[in-house]
Amino acid sequence: MSFRCSICSEAYTASGTEHAICSTKCGHLFGKSCLKKWASEKNVEGKFMCPVCRQSLRDYFPIYDVPNELLGTTLNEIKDKWHNEDDILRRCILGTLGEKHFFIEKEMVEHEDLNKKTIEFSDASNGYILIAGYDEFKFNDSYDYPNDDYDRIYFLKVYDGEHVCYSKNFRSIRITAVAVYKYSKDGIEYCVGLENGNIHNTVFYLTNGDRETPHENILFNENKDINSICYLGQNDIVYSVEHCHIFNVHTDVWILKKIG
Repeated sequence: MSFRCSICSEAYTASGTEHAICSTKCGHLFGKSCLKKWASEKNVEGKFMCPVCRQSLRDYFPIYDVPNELLGTTLNEIKDKWHNEDDILRRCILGTLGEKHFFIEKEMVEHEDLNKKTIEFSDASNGYILIAGYDEFKFNDSYDYPNDDYDRIYFLKVYDGEHVCYSKNFRSIRITAVAVYKYSKDGIEYCVGLENGNIHNTVFYLTNGDRETPHENILFNENKDINSICYLGQNDIVYSVEHCHIFNVHTDVWILKKIG
């Protein structure tokens, strides 16, 4: 997640100010003033849609204790790379990428006579692009599934250029949230939240530009849908479950869970 507002593309400001960081339950970040205006203009019967994923929302909440130096120096140091990564994602969604970046579109239409592929989450870090979504299988011109438990097969893929360098199949367990740690200089780290309450943490370390074997672990099981996840820092995430239940946990010492 880039430290620029997804609505106005401007940098966030300190906590308590007009353009401070706010998050929705789906995990997307915006400046407070921008999201407040969006929610007011798009309000229908007390609800509005997330500007990024279009999930129906009723409210949003502030993110506290983000260091001021993180908002300033980190952005200045690597804003060009963020801009390029975010630009790739936007242009992919808009369908304006050059031919060499058509890999996601190819994934979407590949075997379209046999299945339907939907991408629900996407992000980028250190030149790698992550996508997550689900497949629906089609037989005899109608959707027919092996059994009721496998109507959708959920997946996550990490791309290095046009090539898939990592892929994971979650079978019928719905992916409800994805967060990528954008400040890692020596690897790729992300968390995946699932409808069964599991949070999967995966880290790829990079040595001289080469990927090492990914380190994977399941942090814990809440037995409730994970609504959203966001990173506060390395190995430090905030996640939400049910209505207004927000927790802070360190992914390297996951037993240290704090109620938010």
